[in-house]
Amino acid sequence: GIRRDQSLIFSKKGGILVVSSGLVGSGLAPVSHPIPSAYVAIIPKKSGEHPGKGYLLESLPDRAPIQPESIETVLKDVHRNTIPGITHWESPNFFAHFASSGSTASFVGEMLMNGFSVVGFNWESSPAATELEIVVMEWLSKLLQLPKSFSFSSDSGGGVLHSTTCEALVCTLLAAKEKILDQIGRDNVEKLVVYCSDQTHFSFQKSVKIVGINPKNIRHVLTSKSTNFQLTPQSLDEMIRRDVEVGLVPLYLCATVGTTSTTAVQLPVDNSDCINKAKNKSIIIVSIG
Repeated sequence: GIRRDQSLIFSKKGGILVVSSGLVGSGLAPVSHPIPSAYVAIIPKKSGEHPGKGYLLESLPDRAPIQPESIETVLKDVHRNTIPGITHWESPNFFAHFASSGSTASFVGEMLMNGFSVVGFNWESSPAATELEIVVMEWLSKLLQLPKSFSFSSDSGGGVLHSTTCEALVCTLLAAKEKILDQIGRDNVEKLVVYCSDQTHFSFQKSVKIVGINPKNIRHVLTSKSTNFQLTPQSLDEMIRRDVEVGLVPLYLCATVGTTSTTAVQLPVDNSDCINKAKNKSIIIVSIG
């Protein structure tokens, strides 16, 4: 199973699609998961009930134990110290951030993954891990009805799994940055501009900073209730036009499918050619769902 915080990246010539299970709205009913009943019983009635800040620092010793402890002692510590400070994301009382996504299938998958402890650097290090990823990504590509150019069967398509949405954003931003700098010169990094809406998750802005793009070159396209908080092509087109006119280089668009705050769907490229109006045509579109 795909964990809540995992991201999937499909690529094709001229574009990248990031599919994330971590940036969608919440409020859905929780699914069953294999948490022992002894622990389910002590989940707080309100998932936001936490002890005071620093409680765990005061409860635990300041040095690791020299001698091993019994599993009974460890579980008592978990019961007494850890659980009171956990935000219970799987609780039916918790409706913030992301929906519940625990399942028996993902639990079994985690057991197998940890049992095998595969290090999947490349095909040589673990043929099964590499090829299983290819198979699953092909399945998902077909389920999403993506164009064939995103498939491994094309010349430059294919997909990979990333641990988190933030990791996927950093990876794709860096790939876009390196590609365009090879074309315009390494001394032009200050000219790179990225685009998102005012509904985009803050992890995008953090990722932009991590890859070395000037935070001043992050453009936030304003949205409104009248358009269901969608990223409108007209507003994006105007921003791109102004940047190109002053010699800046449009690089990357983060269009979200299911924003965290409003679950808005932002797909400005399905009914407009505004992206192609950038003179250097260097934008890589990233759709995050």
